[in-house]
Amino acid sequence: MSLERESDPGGSVTRPPDLRTARIARSRGSRSIRAVSPRAHRGQPSTARSVHKAGVAAASRPHKMISRGQCVRLVVPSSTSLTKLRPASLVDFFWEFARAEVQNDSRHDRKYSRRLGPDLFARVRLGKKDGLDRSDRALVRSTVLSTRPEYLRPLSRLGLRWFYGELPPRELPKLLVPDLNIFKPTAPSRLLRDFASALDRGAPTLWPPVARNYRRMLPRFDPLRMVGVPIVIGTYLRGPFTIVEGLTRLSVLCSRFSSGKALPPRVRLLIGKGRAAAKWQFF
Repeated sequence: MSLERESDPGGSVTRPPDLRTARIARSRGSRSIRAVSPRAHRGQPSTARSVHKAGVAAASRPHKMISRGQCVRLVVPSSTSLTKLRPASLVDFFWEFARAEVQNDSRHDRKYSRRLGPDLFARVRLGKKDGLDRSDRALVRSTVLSTRPEYLRPLSRLGLRWFYGELPPRELPKLLVPDLNIFKPTAPSRLLRDFASALDRGAPTLWPPVARNYRRMLPRFDPLRMVGVPIVIGTYLRGPFTIVEGLTRLSVLCSRFSSGKALPPRVRLLIGKGRAAAKWQFF
């Protein structure tokens, strides 16, 4: 009997199949056992109850093999390519956003350096997150929101669950560009693959600031020294994902992948997951 790993709205719940219909195939010289639902446990042979318990145990231990007269196997869906998932939080969202933005503080009229102050600004720039107190985190949050309030404030209120994870470069072309009017003429499909291709061609519909940043970053960007983790969101952990932050960096990586250039085997991301992601106006 195999247990399938099914995605709930959170995308991560593993549960056994409908045990009312699951059966163990009869083999020569062995008993035929019907796995039953918990309601029917009373009066059933103890072997049937043990089969049900084995299924429940398997659901709580992903990737484990259980042997109680047969092998119970968990199958992880191939639709997700995320690996090394670990929990994160909204604090990490604001931190990673600030990490990327402080590298180009001049684009925001020095708003980060002025609002954070020299000490906290230096800590964010150097990535020293350990030891931040509540007031530091609140100041980072308010500073990030002040730079793009209409873009970020609604997103921060959606109650998404956050994770760090890694994605193989082959999945980058499937990422979606934010649903912003400035990007629609460049890539009507919103696929990063088409957006990066337009950047490489120098399409006349490109938004000038993005085109300038891309041309500046393309020849010298080192993914192993990337500052700030790109941020994406999706309704499920299997995707599709919409880019929130890191569009230029991910475009460079996508371009290099499409041209066959060497890339690290995985790209680290911060992922926001939940059905409410679809409510973001730029999703």
